[in-house]
Amino acid sequence: PVGPYDRMPRQEHLPQARGAFAGRSRVQRALQGPAALSCAFASLLRAGLALLILWCGALAAQPAAAQFLSFDRIESVPARGWDEASPPATGWQAIALPDDWSARLPGHDGVVWYRLTWTEPAGPQPLEARGLFLRDLTLAGMVMLNGSEIARDPNLVEPLSRSWNLPRYWRLDEPLLRTGRNELVIRVSGLADFQPGLGEVVLGAPD
Repeated sequence: PVGPYDRMPRQEHLPQARGAFAGRSRVQRALQGPAALSCAFASLLRAGLALLILWCGALAAQPAAAQFLSFDRIESVPARGWDEASPPATGWQAIALPDDWSARLPGHDGVVWYRLTWTEPAGPQPLEARGLFLRDLTLAGMVMLNGSEIARDPNLVEPLSRSWNLPRYWRLDEPLLRTGRNELVIRVSGLADFQPGLGEVVLGAPD
């Protein structure tokens, strides 16, 4: 005998069952739609917030352009000998930094002078201090501001000091720094086999 639970459903009830299941699926899809949109929106919001944070951090890491001063002129001249103590009056040529003099003075072992000038605008007294950053010089050097020495490596003739990988920073203030024209002179001693020259020089706010 066939039990009441073993009978196959009658054909006339099958459409009703399919309709019930279809209705239930439509309800589930209708509920899932807003949830999926909400998750997608939340993901986009998080990504946008992360990009905003990165952008703000990049802006904070970059000093304002107004903090930096441009040099009026950057020029150079080779010295007449290793022992030349002051820059020559003539022979200066405009160059760009960084400068590897082995490209324009091939085979030159000795000294090259660099002169960088800029203008300090007149403003409130006392004159605002400046920060001077010199990325590198190869191989050894001496730095003067408006005729006064502010730095010198121990050995400017052979055997030369090896200080090409040493960034340098100075705070420039009155009375060495002055309103109007200022002149920075850098004496570099180098050997042709070591890519001699002067790296980037940056002048700006002291902090």
